[in-house]
Amino acid sequence: MSEVEEIKSRLDIVDLISEHVNLTQSGRNYKANCPFHSERTPSFIVDPSRQLWRCFGSCATGGDVFSFLMKVEGIEFPEALKILGERTGIEISRNSSAVLKDDYYQINEIAKNFYKSNLTSDEGQIALDYLESRGIDLKKIDSFDLGYSLIDRDSLKNHLSFHHVDFEKAIESGLLTKFDNGNVKDFFVARLMFPISDRNGRVVGFGARSLDDSMPKYINTPSSPVFDKKNILYALHLAKDSIRKKNEVVVVEGYMDVIAAHEYSFKNVVASMGTALTVEQVRQIKNLASSYVLALDQDTAGQEATLRSLQSSWGIFESLNTSKNDFFSDYSKILKVLSIPNGKDPDEFIRSESQDWGRIVADALPLMDYLIPSLISRFDVNVPGNSQKILELMFPILNNMDEIDRGKYLIELANHFKSSFENVQAMLKVISQSNQRNDYENQKSTPKSSRMIYLLALIFSSQPLKEKSKELNFEIFDLESSYLLKEYFKFDNLIDFENSLNEDYSKFYNEIIETQLLETTQDSFNESYEFCVKTLNKERYKIAAATFSESHGLDFPTEDQINQINEINAKIRDS
Repeated sequence: MSEVEEIKSRLDIVDLISEHVNLTQSGRNYKANCPFHSERTPSFIVDPSRQLWRCFGSCATGGDVFSFLMKVEGIEFPEALKILGERTGIEISRNSSAVLKDDYYQINEIAKNFYKSNLTSDEGQIALDYLESRGIDLKKIDSFDLGYSLIDRDSLKNHLSFHHVDFEKAIESGLLTKFDNGNVKDFFVARLMFPISDRNGRVVGFGARSLDDSMPKYINTPSSPVFDKKNILYALHLAKDSIRKKNEVVVVEGYMDVIAAHEYSFKNVVASMGTALTVEQVRQIKNLASSYVLALDQDTAGQEATLRSLQSSWGIFESLNTSKNDFFSDYSKILKVLSIPNGKDPDEFIRSESQDWGRIVADALPLMDYLIPSLISRFDVNVPGNSQKILELMFPILNNMDEIDRGKYLIELANHFKSSFENVQAMLKVISQSNQRNDYENQKSTPKSSRMIYLLALIFSSQPLKEKSKELNFEIFDLESSYLLKEYFKFDNLIDFENSLNEDYSKFYNEIIETQLLETTQDSFNESYEFCVKTLNKERYKIAAATFSESHGLDFPTEDQINQINEINAKIRDS
């Protein structure tokens, strides 16, 4: 009998699934509301005689104990094999990839304990002083296992050697680094250490904060066989029980935000580790709760992160429901955005006003009530094309709503745009048709404009163009590109700028700078720059003109509408 079959023979699928779902007996089977999509009528059936489960609703999927555990925990088969093997007392063969990963977990565990012991050493006092200055009580957050990496770049290496750790695997784990001359040294040096665990509590990597002026302020373990930042939410292993109990998860950005929340007993809080939420991260929590609060910084960078999250990751909820008539298919109802008073971050607010944290979480704005004023404040609706841009940003959410709620928000937008409901509705229809065409085109080409990428490559390659581009109208760029440029303008030194980028933006930046430029002189750089800017402006104004015409029904245009059309056409000619 194979390991898989032996495990299945020792498990009762009803017992396993009952740990995650409230099953009710129905004849010889059991039923429940499906844990993988929202529904009012139970469509999830467990058949104990065949040891199988199946959803007869929107999911239309099913399987055995392995497929259920993989789906509910968001893990791959080797990991499910190992978990169920341990549960049933069956030893998995050493050639299993799940077992091979154990070596990396064990190495990280050894490193965690080493860093933690350093915290109480003489050298570690600098980290303790920092934590004290932040008001942290280590006794209350012992489960976070904070530590300190020593200045001596051989310290961890020697400790791993004492534990007979394979240096090559320690290098693959991101704990040691190998130089061109063959020397092997510690990767983390003189930093406050934050162990990062997967949802099952296994240490997969580390975050590290500098305690002086060293840049970047925070660094993470590089990608390894067990660590990929886009798949992990910080402290989920500590928060998941509280999330289930409260039926709500609060997502913040940083380690210190999570630590403060847990220290003050708000344990349903996790962190995205400073990036826009990814699909993989959202998948980790989508079955734990029915309410999601984003408590991200509300400066420009925070708003950009929120928008990127909404446009990509949270779209996963759309795939859970294929029926547009399903009330729960509108994921804007379960998403909220928390704006913290006085511009404080969660860490500051909780430590100074912990008694009000529960209130402001409860008062978090429903997604659309946050998005509309946020976008209106960022884009001047009196500028042609900006109303369309706002609708484009909101389209994925508006398109997923039931008609009653969509109509309510379109009326609100019409008031902001000083237009009619019918006009805004027509504009949304144009965007929908345009998106359908773009979806088809994107199957054949890259989603970003090649002209936009080329323009960015020119700017990053020329200091004079960097200064010149500060005067650009950033409406010609998408959100990701405009944010990257604005960050670039903050730095005098290109290396400092590159070091400041998180993983997502670093990949995008590398894509840009790898673009092959044909220019050889500054004059040719200037000419190409002007051409790219004019082309992108022309594309923007053409879209604005088409949208304006479609949405206003111009059989009998008013004088004001004629003036607006002439203004747009003049800009097209100028570009």
